[in-house]
Amino acid sequence: MKKYFFIFLTICCISIVNAQTIGFYRTPSFNISLEYESLENAQLVSLDRSTGLYKILDEYVNKGFIITTEQYGKTNGFNCLRIVQGKNIDTSKIKLPNQDQFPSEAIYSAVNRDNNNRWIPIWYFDALKKQDRDFILKGESKRASWDGDITPEIWYKDISQPSTFVVTNTAMLFFTPLYERIPFLFQSVKKLSDTKYEVVAYPDVEASDKDITWDIYKENFPHIENGKPVKFIIEINGKEMKVYNGKTKKICFDLIQESAEWVKLYETFIRTNNVPTGLDLPKEYLERSNKK
Repeated sequence: MKKYFFIFLTICCISIVNAQTIGFYRTPSFNISLEYESLENAQLVSLDRSTGLYKILDEYVNKGFIITTEQYGKTNGFNCLRIVQGKNIDTSKIKLPNQDQFPSEAIYSAVNRDNNNRWIPIWYFDALKKQDRDFILKGESKRASWDGDITPEIWYKDISQPSTFVVTNTAMLFFTPLYERIPFLFQSVKKLSDTKYEVVAYPDVEASDKDITWDIYKENFPHIENGKPVKFIIEINGKEMKVYNGKTKKICFDLIQESAEWVKLYETFIRTNNVPTGLDLPKEYLERSNKK
């Protein structure tokens, strides 16, 4: 199952992109106008298809470099943009021109995948507090009843990875260890305050409300239909993130950031239902609990 999950992370949200239009995901007729610029003098990378990992190249693009039609073809919206002939730029190093950007520590980098901090949904911390992995099913009931091609016999053995929320300056996605997902590409990112940002986001044109695979705050999520744009408010306060429906202002995700090492320990908790040494509740979660 881990092999399939890795493949999912690599290919699940492939988009067809150029500087003029984006045929988002599977339907070429769905187009939105976007360009991307480099945030820094960024080193290029190439994908090693035998390992699925990115190799650092001895080539750079300058800060402010605008990616144009002639300079790349296809992209994975959450991994890398192709510059030319297998040379790519990490999406953590780019932004939408003339748009605001999120704090760098909040951003996901596919090139540094193993070392990324992860945004974890609040129900995972609730489960850890209760020391009961079955509480995860309150947030993701489909873990125990998934009807995909590779059905897990025992959910906590076959799909022990926690779900994570991924955000860059160009896109966001809720990763689950299942194949269901709802990716979004940003058309705009506007900073409203020191901690709040408004984004206009486009879902996959084939995505719909039935693709939502989590249960907590599901009813607050914007209606998804035919790739129509929706608005979100993203609030980032240190290691805490909340994502709100931009229209109703109701919460869609409540997240706390943890290290990749913590996430690995959490997988042990899911598999065994025992809390391993070092898997502690974050102070942000404990402070909330003390206020209740």
